Amino acid sequence: MCKSDYLKKIGHRAALIMAVGASVILTACGGKQAQVSVSGQGTTANMAQEVAGTANRGDNANQQGTPGAVDSAGKSTSEAADSQDRDNAQVNAESTAEPASESVPAEQPATEAPTQPAKTVICLDPGHGGESQGTHYVYDDVEIEEKNLNYYIALRLKKYLEQYDNIEVVIDRGENEDPNFETRIAFAKENNADYIVSLHNNSKSRDDIEPSGCMAITTCSHYQAESAVNDDVYGASRQLALSILSQLKNTGLTITTDWNANKTNGILQRVGAGAYPDGSECDYYGLIRNATYAGIPSVIIEHAFLSNERDYRKFLSSNTKLDVLAKADAAGIMNYLGTR
Repeated sequence: MCKSDYLKKIGHRAALIMAVGASVILTACGGKQAQVSVSGQGTTANMAQEVAGTANRGDNANQQGTPGAVDSAGKSTSEAADSQDRDNAQVNAESTAEPASESVPAEQPATEAPTQPAKTVICLDPGHGGESQGTHYVYDDVEIEEKNLNYYIALRLKKYLEQYDNIEVVIDRGENEDPNFETRIAFAKENNADYIVSLHNNSKSRDDIEPSGCMAITTCSHYQAESAVNDDVYGASRQLALSILSQLKNTGLTITTDWNANKTNGILQRVGAGAYPDGSECDYYGLIRNATYAGIPSVIIEHAFLSNERDYRKFLSSNTKLDVLAKADAAGIMNYLGTR
């Protein structure tokens, strides 16, 4: 080995030693590469570059006509250095980059709550009220007024009906109020009533008879208002009345013979003056008439005869007995709603 080759070899080895800790890659002795970590910068790196430059100059002097030193892949030393710098920069960038955030599961769309079925609204109409006593009789030196019996039955009936989740109950008057028929029906409409149940107790129609028992009053017309809440107001009213009467009979009440109701399954339909828009005859009873105009099925329940002492003492003489009637009304209403 000639002296110049020996010096050159020493120069390359010195470059390797001096470059320990610097972030460069050197080409030494046949193009083998030595990778070093970045722990020293500045002076050490400059010394390595200076030694490497001296070795390259020696190579250039011995390789006449060669433009520059090349590595084993045929790249010039400067190209290899540039490539390594880019690689180091990429490694450094990757090592300092923040770790990718953990993937978050896509938020599931909120599940809508099942649609609740619409409630059936029952409007209770305690007959009379305020200055309107309804029928009234004296028993045991106490005047018994129909309006009070009706109101108590309404309160108890409301309680029993509201035990069902699908039922809403409204009462169209206070204890000492007597709204007219138009106001009562307007109240029912404002509360989106599906049915009107008017609660009464009866009085004999003639002095020469002593009727007892129960009956119901429904519309006599098949008139269907454009705003009707039921496809068959006439049929719905009738079926609701029959269902309630069937439960009242279970209490011991009979269907009255008054108005020959016992011959019509306990239902009274009474014609009044005038006509509905379809030409059919109007109903006699104001509440039924106004409800029919509004298109709301309605029924008047005459529970028992306050004019009959036997009916009074057996069915009307205490809150407990009135409560029995309210339970029967509730059972009749719910039986009807369950079979419609």
